Amino acid sequence: MAKTVYVLGAGCSYHAGIPVARNFWDAAKATAAEAVPDLVGPLERLTNLLLELPKALDTDDDYVNVEEFFALLEVARECGIPAGENYESLLLVLSATIDHACQEAIHSGPDRVYTKFVDTLVSLNRNRGAFEDRYLPDQHFDLYTDTVINFNYDILLDHALTSYGMLPYYALHRIPTDESFFEFKNSHPFHILKPHGSLNWLLCAKHPGGDWAWAIPQDGQSIKLEGGKPNWAHLLWRSVHGRRDLACPKCGSPEHLKPVLLAPGYGKYAGDGPMKMVWNSMVHEMYRAEKIVIAGYSLPPTDFDFANMLRAATSKGSELKRADVVNLDDSSELKEKYRNLLCKVGIKDIKWNLGVSFQEYVENFMGG
Repeated sequence: MAKTVYVLGAGCSYHAGIPVARNFWDAAKATAAEAVPDLVGPLERLTNLLLELPKALDTDDDYVNVEEFFALLEVARECGIPAGENYESLLLVLSATIDHACQEAIHSGPDRVYTKFVDTLVSLNRNRGAFEDRYLPDQHFDLYTDTVINFNYDILLDHALTSYGMLPYYALHRIPTDESFFEFKNSHPFHILKPHGSLNWLLCAKHPGGDWAWAIPQDGQSIKLEGGKPNWAHLLWRSVHGRRDLACPKCGSPEHLKPVLLAPGYGKYAGDGPMKMVWNSMVHEMYRAEKIVIAGYSLPPTDFDFANMLRAATSKGSELKRADVVNLDDSSELKEKYRNLLCKVGIKDIKWNLGVSFQEYVENFMGG
């Protein structure tokens, strides 16, 4: 069995209570009322802003497209438009709301569905010999295991993987190219690429081009820091918010630690820095795979980056010729969107698992 890339969208974590676009605003209000009162003020400011932008967003009295809202505020901030002043408020609401849902989901242990996913992933890769040492002189060190591209901010997969005794390789730093490679490969056997960022990645806002830090969740609470220069971080936003015992190693301040969450939209892979490595790795891993499994991902119009990356990954020399599409949505509209995208890049061998949840796929179809 050849290499497979799994692409996970928001629908993959919905079973665990992690909010998706259609119910996020209600979840944020509930989080503010029940668990994080600091969200009340930011939510009020954002609600007032929404009333001023009725034609700019796909929104009404009962629904707020938070992906479009996030992308709009990110662009406004970068361009110096007044609406962008609310970006930090939305970042707080996003991170705190998803954090609260994660805490609830892993309170009694790793998520069962993601644990089964990891268990099956390990079994499939062991059966095809992907864990064997494959370094040859004059060739680069690399991982030959399957790859997961996770568009979600939550850490349910990360937590399940570490509970299995493994650490995710996020591609925020380079794989060692000396004798330490084999030890690294054994502890970090899988690429877990998160092109939209993650709740457990932190950056000091005073040094946006400086060192990045990330935390590896262990048993839902403790942390294990990994990789290169980073030597500071914490597990989740709630743990960071209000703490004064964490500090940036450059400026010594705890005031500017922020989670690295990026809105869907063009430009995330531009420029320098760790996120460029993540997006480059995403294309590289798809390019050398034979099959892609896209689960719980609705191809939102705000995230056309994925389509561009897929086009690059299926260029001349690519082995990517097969796809499985897994989605609870069994509408003809979604099927046509996928058919148009996949056929245009030369992927015509498509296995449709529509009307199938991520949980059902993991339990009954994964590896088939």
